[in-house]
Amino acid sequence: MMLLGRGYCIACLEQITPKCHLCSKPLHQADFTEGRAVTLNGQKVCEGCMERAVQNASIPEPKPLPPPDHHEDAAWESRRACSRFVPPLDCTLTVKLRGLLGLISGNAVVLWIDVSEGGLRAVLHGSYKPGDPVEGRMAHPTLDDKIEFRAQVRHGKPSEKYPGCTLAGLKFEEPSALLVAFIREVLGCNPSVLSLKPPTPKSPFPPARSA
Repeated sequence: MMLLGRGYCIACLEQITPKCHLCSKPLHQADFTEGRAVTLNGQKVCEGCMERAVQNASIPEPKPLPPPDHHEDAAWESRRACSRFVPPLDCTLTVKLRGLLGLISGNAVVLWIDVSEGGLRAVLHGSYKPGDPVEGRMAHPTLDDKIEFRAQVRHGKPSEKYPGCTLAGLKFEEPSALLVAFIREVLGCNPSVLSLKPPTPKSPFPPARSA
């Protein structure tokens, strides 16, 4: 195969194809842009190994949201392009169902995975299905008070690591300007927070010379 003007055999192509650090599954650029793979602590990880990778990471110990493969909501599609961040240890998350059931059950967060301006991904205790309304708050030493938010479960699947729990993707409902600014300017700029958005690949072509 010719790749960027150079010939490669199949064996060499397999060697340069990025793979999941934990299970060696081949990864492609679309897997990163569509949320099926992330780069964590310099290691590429597929969606199936994400829980284990975050749990083994030395940074956070909370968990949040993956975007769906397809969604007709244009605003949600645009938010998928936002950088996702692994939250620092000193930022805490509370999520519960709305109403009386949420008051009785308390905080459902088992592990916080990541967060973006559009939503978050977390392992929640119990069973959740698309459309379930939830509410929550974030607390951090830089905040005078907790930031509250409302969200909706966009998708979820049973957690392999935590029996009886759901790996759920939550979409914020009309997030406040304070919440968006906090995610972008505090979580996104904290050196202990890792952006999960893959870097833009460098062009293989030399820069054009000006006349």
